[in-house]
Amino acid sequence: MGERKKTTIFISHRSIDKTIADMLVDFFSGTGIPCENVFCSSLPGNDVKEKISSEVREALKNSAINIVILSGDYYQSAYCLNEAGVIWYLNNIPVITIALPEIVPENMHGFLNNEHKLRRLDSDGDISYIYDAVKEAVSAPDKKHSIITHQTSKLKSRYAELLKTRNTTDHEAKIFTPQSPTSFNTDDERIILYYILQNDVRKIQKSVLEEWLQDEEIYRVNVDNAFDLLSAREYAKADSEALELDIDFFNYLVSNKETLRPELEDCVRGHQELAACKFMNLWKDNSFDDTKKLFIAYIVDRGIYKIGGGWKSEEQINDINDWENEYLISSDLKTTYQDILIFLIKNELIYESDWTTHGNPREYSFCSSLKRLLLSCPSDLLSELNQVKQAYRLF
Repeated sequence: MGERKKTTIFISHRSIDKTIADMLVDFFSGTGIPCENVFCSSLPGNDVKEKISSEVREALKNSAINIVILSGDYYQSAYCLNEAGVIWYLNNIPVITIALPEIVPENMHGFLNNEHKLRRLDSDGDISYIYDAVKEAVSAPDKKHSIITHQTSKLKSRYAELLKTRNTTDHEAKIFTPQSPTSFNTDDERIILYYILQNDVRKIQKSVLEEWLQDEEIYRVNVDNAFDLLSAREYAKADSEALELDIDFFNYLVSNKETLRPELEDCVRGHQELAACKFMNLWKDNSFDDTKKLFIAYIVDRGIYKIGGGWKSEEQINDINDWENEYLISSDLKTTYQDILIFLIKNELIYESDWTTHGNPREYSFCSSLKRLLLSCPSDLLSELNQVKQAYRLF
């Protein structure tokens, strides 16, 4: 049994532009295209939600042709932009982009960018194209030329009357011209924008961002400064806890991802200092004496990557003592623990991960790359650790 023929004419638009969608429906009806085939996305509340409703999703699945009414208001709606993304993804379904006066190729962005030809409802040629494309998509019967001419004139007249009452400046779309990441003045901004592109999010919590910086071992980044600068440029709204990008700016970033990401990534790498690399360089330079090597052996054997500081140091020292008794090792680890802790902190191999109620560190965690290195301890490093343990065995 063959696939069921698609007959839906899907019209995507902002609810404020519903009058224009209604004009199109009347035009189709007047030219012999059944209006029951038309599905308009201006269902109650559609332009204020962020997820595509099941009814709209089903209509898109069955669409024979998709029509998008682009306006400044359309580009301001997260819901409409999501709908545009689905339409773009269905690249085997014809798309007609009808533009209101404020939309020009230079300010088209997101999924429906200037790769799509704009059609105008004040142009006989464009209206003729819209009619031919829709008629063919839904296999509607031909109508007399005089009927098409009359309905075209009627549509143009209604559209012209609407424009007289519409203040275009109230609906203008923001224009983001292509720019290099180097046009952002600080690395702080570039690194935050890189995070946004990597995760495809436009709302980020400061705490989540700082956790990412820590996990990726990216240093010398002033998150507050980035939030302040991006909001001052009117690219975002920010407070002390979170940043929310302007939807147009976010879509500009996403649509230019492949151009922007390489340069932003170079900036990130310039701030990334992997603890695993530092550790191996210090090891090769003999910066680890036998006592420090024994401590690393203890970490690897125990499989622990959080160690105590402050009043929790005593708990750690007791565990070290248990480990020494288990392996019959005699060393000064108990007395040199604080010196080892200072060495690890100074070389940024560990970081503060828990604090007392007074804000004093009571726990440290190994940096992510070093944790991964020690979890899968290379055979040559493991051999050295075993040799040091053997040298300090009691018998």
